[in-house]
Amino acid sequence: MQKDVIHNDPLAEDETNRKPSVGITITVPFRNAEDGDDTVED
Repeated sequence: MQKDVIHNDPLAEDETNRKPSVGITITVPFRNAEDGDDTVED
């Protein structure tokens, strides 16, 4: 039973740490795509 609790602890912390990382990674390509669209429209 204790093993389950320990396994859940690091998993939850890892997901929380990964969530912001993914959000930043998605924002980088998103800004690049918008910049390219702007140049094409110009």
